[in-house]
Amino acid sequence: YHYALTDRSRGYSLALAEYYADGSEKKYPCAINSEGYFSLCGVPGSCEPMQANVFKLEENLYRMYFWCHDHPATCRFLIAESPNGRNFKVTHRPAIYHYNNNEEGRSGKISEWLRTNDATTVYRMPDGTWELYTACFIFSHEGEPRFMRHDVGTGSLGAIRLVQRFTSPDGINWDSKPRLIAVPDEKDIPAQQFYGISVSPCCNGLRYGVLSH
Repeated sequence: YHYALTDRSRGYSLALAEYYADGSEKKYPCAINSEGYFSLCGVPGSCEPMQANVFKLEENLYRMYFWCHDHPATCRFLIAESPNGRNFKVTHRPAIYHYNNNEEGRSGKISEWLRTNDATTVYRMPDGTWELYTACFIFSHEGEPRFMRHDVGTGSLGAIRLVQRFTSPDGINWDSKPRLIAVPDEKDIPAQQFYGISVSPCCNGLRYGVLSH
């Protein structure tokens, strides 16, 4: 499962690549709200899906987490399920919401803890619980050492990105208050940002994380 830009008129999307024992491969762009070999239904018509995290939960049940970048202002991290790993349908409420690009979040209807940046990774743990890692924002003010006037996102003036971890018993119901795990300190340069983390299991219950900054 990967990003795709097969139709520039609609922006980014997803695609499925399949590789076979003879060395051949086939790639299938995602059909949005329509039938296709690889499809995704139940999303807004202008949704640009990206950053897919896909899991096989059991025989005939797959789950995909993905960011739905949609305009106007309904960007959220959605959950879809599939019986075959190819034809997905959104089945649950959003896991988290984008800080800048979600009207519900800005209206105060969504907990501040569930308003995050994208660049999100999800993991199913050996004991069946789930973890979600993503960036969140705090804001510095003009005149402070970490204040940056320019930023990659609209409405992010002075933003400082930190990495936080959510946990869940079932991958659907997430913490109302996640744990901060990567925060710039006095040894970091003023412009330091932590955009996300990829985590791998190590030994003795430890985990190895690669930070994007």
